[in-house]
Amino acid sequence: MSYVSTLESILFVAGKPLSVQKLAKVLAATTDDVLAALLELKAKYGGESGVVLLQNNDEWQLVSNPENIAAT
Repeated sequence: MSYVSTLESILFVAGKPLSVQKLAKVLAATTDDVLAALLELKAKYGGESGVVLLQNNDEWQLVSNPENIAAT
């Protein structure tokens, strides 16, 4: 399984922001590999997805698209 798929699952169930370092430790991967996978995942959720990948400094989290919340 790819880092992208695994990160997607981890971020989905985490429910809170996670750092690149923590994700790298969990995956036994380099921070560069994790960051590359996170950027790929961010591109996947760009556009009109109901879920977006937010980055705040070194922490990442999957959240509902804020545009959808404003529409309700």
